[in-house]
Amino acid sequence: MFEPNSPFNRFPSACPCCGYATLDARGEYDICTICWWEDDGQDNDDANVVRGGPNSNVSLTRARINFLIDGIFQPSRTDLRDKQDSVESHEQQRYFTFDPASSTVAEPAHGWSTTVRDLDDDPQRSLYSVGDSVHVVVNYRNKTPRSGAIESVIWHHKLQIWHYRIVDPHGRKISKRYDAPDLIAATEMSDNQTLNRSGRSGGNQVGG
Repeated sequence: MFEPNSPFNRFPSACPCCGYATLDARGEYDICTICWWEDDGQDNDDANVVRGGPNSNVSLTRARINFLIDGIFQPSRTDLRDKQDSVESHEQQRYFTFDPASSTVAEPAHGWSTTVRDLDDDPQRSLYSVGDSVHVVVNYRNKTPRSGAIESVIWHHKLQIWHYRIVDPHGRKISKRYDAPDLIAATEMSDNQTLNRSGRSGGNQVGG
């Protein structure tokens, strides 16, 4: 469904990583000449997902943090430094912030924010542990509502994120592998439902 107020549609030439107007159109695999993110259409709704490919296996959220701190989507790409356009060469249409104190990256104008912890890209510490009760978030990646418990936690060396496998409430293994953005803790879901009943907050669409 077309959403006219989404940043994807409001700013069709703005790079979703740095916010500068360097693209001919969104989702056409243009490479931003300022931060060097390749735009495959990813934006706030799935910014924490690592899609792989030419973006050096970093999520859009991590790339935003990298640009705010180091001025490029992936600091290890030192070969691109002398090819970058200056930030003065293009209009900035979207603005992202990073607060080191709370480890939060945000786009305040569009009400989007997330934390570094949610990226689940720390090899020393996974977001979820074996035995944790979770719900699967229903989105374009997951069409089937599911609930269960974490059965295994695996570090993916290439993508640099944690992967999870779950078992359903009857102990049956679910063959699909999930990343942190696919899951929500059962305790967090219960808190959201309480807030929904009080009319103070909206919740994620998940399987029960």
